[in-house]
Amino acid sequence: MSVAVFDGGVDTARRAGSLFSIPTHDLTTEAPDQGELDHGTGVTGAVLYGLVGPGEQASAPPLPVESYRVLPAPQIPGDLEGYWVLDQIKDAVETKGHRLVNLSLGPTLAVEDDMEPNRWTSELDQLAWEKDVLFVVAAGNDGHQDQITGLHRVQVPADMANGMAVGACDAPAPEKPWARATYSSMGPGRHGARVQPLGVQFGGSDNRMFNVLRADGSFLEASGTSFAAPVTTHALADLVTRLPRVNSSVLRAFAAHFAERPRNHVKLRDEVGYGRQPVTFADLLECAPNEAHVLYVDEIERGDLLGYQVPVPAPTSSDVQIHLTLAYASPVDPTQPTEYTSASLELVLRPHHRIHTFTPPKGRTDKKQILDIGSTAARSLLAQGWTPSQEPVAKTLGAAKTGASEAQLRDSGKWETVRHFRVTLKAGEFELPRLELSYVARRSGALDNSPTKIPFALLISVVDDSGRTDVYDSIRARFGPLRPVQRARARVQMRSASSSHWY
Repeated sequence: MSVAVFDGGVDTARRAGSLFSIPTHDLTTEAPDQGELDHGTGVTGAVLYGLVGPGEQASAPPLPVESYRVLPAPQIPGDLEGYWVLDQIKDAVETKGHRLVNLSLGPTLAVEDDMEPNRWTSELDQLAWEKDVLFVVAAGNDGHQDQITGLHRVQVPADMANGMAVGACDAPAPEKPWARATYSSMGPGRHGARVQPLGVQFGGSDNRMFNVLRADGSFLEASGTSFAAPVTTHALADLVTRLPRVNSSVLRAFAAHFAERPRNHVKLRDEVGYGRQPVTFADLLECAPNEAHVLYVDEIERGDLLGYQVPVPAPTSSDVQIHLTLAYASPVDPTQPTEYTSASLELVLRPHHRIHTFTPPKGRTDKKQILDIGSTAARSLLAQGWTPSQEPVAKTLGAAKTGASEAQLRDSGKWETVRHFRVTLKAGEFELPRLELSYVARRSGALDNSPTKIPFALLISVVDDSGRTDVYDSIRARFGPLRPVQRARARVQMRSASSSHWY
């Protein structure tokens, strides 16, 4: 597996040592431009090495990287939105089979809700769906522009539903304080990916510029989402080597799940997405005693109902926090601006396997009751003809109810291809909890019954904020089939001739 960078190329004439000893491809017939070369070299350097500054030792790139020079683009009459560049990207990705692609370029066009998506967005979304490719896209640098006219919003193709837009912040994790860089373009994104950018990464600011690596090992100073995006691409490339199996949905799930929320995160959602993304995921794969992270990777067919146990510690006197992130790839319909994504995965959490709703017999005006089905009170109601619910009681994760209409699903965000939830389960409120997934499809805005398999990733964190429960060891003891990630083995597999562990 390799990573592709489409940009201004690498300045091979000034290349020194082995810093940029990577395959480079000239797709444009235009002569190299020094400004474009510096930009492309800097973006490629961040994909290769992440955040690195003067005097620091660069670690080995986690995955092979290939650079494609597409800028400056040839002068083609009428090609005002750079479709020649788009066509080169599509051809190279399809031909070479790249699964992780960094795009720190694109037309200067802000997303518009009531307009059909630009070709950049719809065609890359379709390619991402068909080939399981993750496009990591710079959000744009117009966040300071007029908000009334929408010029401040993320720029094409950062509005992809199956991609991941990265905005910029003014400090790298874990440094504090931090905030969105004033130039970083903002959300909301297109329907199907309203939370775009998905998150922010350090991209430099007036008070602290980004160290842009040059081909000779020296540095330039600059700022922009162009440099934030490849830092995240580098972190995701490293994550690929640390997990036994991944796909594009797994990478998006990790990026959203482990983003650092700011204060007032709901108010700042359009500015920073789910939060500040980590520079590396390595430390996050090591669970503290009071937490456990569990990843499910699967696919669902229309009409299926899938259930997954939420691993929780043995009964405890402490509350637990459940963090859930669902990410999936969806077919898209570019003719439907507000019904762009064609698939919705509905999530239902049932915290306690014995807690049911009891309905009184017909003719009685008693209110429904929620009881432990094994309790004395429940047995008494059953003897009087009350009917228990077929399934345990569900805890709400979103605004719309199960079985909601298409319009209700859209309004509640259930057509979004990345969703993140956090819920608190009180002590005694949970026992053998489970998550259920169902799949709804639509075509031209109406519900659709045609069969399609949807791949998805479900990432769950169980946390005891009090620190009184040894969550990790308790879950390991209770759920034997769960196995910790064997990171060293995964790295060896990637660097050997054995098959890739990308799905």
